[in-house]
Amino acid sequence: MISLKTYGQLQQIFQGVNIEKYQGKNFILEGKILYKDKITRDSWLVLATVSIDNKKTPIKASLYNDNALDYYKQDDWSSYELAGKIDKNASYFAIGVAIAGNGSYYLDNFKHQTHL
Repeated sequence: MISLKTYGQLQQIFQGVNIEKYQGKNFILEGKILYKDKITRDSWLVLATVSIDNKKTPIKASLYNDNALDYYKQDDWSSYELAGKIDKNASYFAIGVAIAGNGSYYLDNFKHQTHL
């Protein structure tokens, strides 16, 4: 479980994994988020991914959930899901979260699935 307190602009936290054999494949990233503070349009946390090339450079901008409120449950764990495709030129795939604004969040039950 991760507990974060953030202040300021958009932040991203990732963990990279080698995915060369899964280039071009579809994926689903799932996780549960508990907001300790009220979610607002300026304060939120969502799942995020980015495909990375063999020089460890991001290929495109990060992909993340468009609207945190779509999944949000007040005072309860909210189940988030992010689906997409791993870039065909990716050597690594970074999975994590995008965070904006002031707040305290918990993240748990993080799961990544690649569809062959």
